[in-house]
Amino acid sequence: MLKVYGLARLTRDPEIKGNDGNIVKFGVAVNDYKKNPHYFDVTAFNMGSYELAHIIDANFSKGDQIFIKDAELEYQTWDDKDGNKRHAVGIKLNRFEFVGGGGGGGGKKKETDNSPF
Repeated sequence: MLKVYGLARLTRDPEIKGNDGNIVKFGVAVNDYKKNPHYFDVTAFNMGSYELAHIIDANFSKGDQIFIKDAELEYQTWDDKDGNKRHAVGIKLNRFEFVGGGGGGGGKKKETDNSPF
């Protein structure tokens, strides 16, 4: 398991998934030391009373910054419609921190009292 942390910016609005709405998916971009952007799909799950998916959905939108405090890289493979092998690296988010300043994403910013951050 490879742990990940760092500052990222959302490239699309969070989208709630799953029958119970307990999963959220969104994209982020991060820059390397040469300022080259790298893009990742991020998945976060509700874990018991720790409603990570709902907190992210309620408080973030495209353009906002997020500090990924604890996450794991997930390597995914699949066959596309033409039978070619495809690969992607995604991020499974466990913990994050809010970052001040906002990125002009327009935000869904809502007050939340149940955030453990």
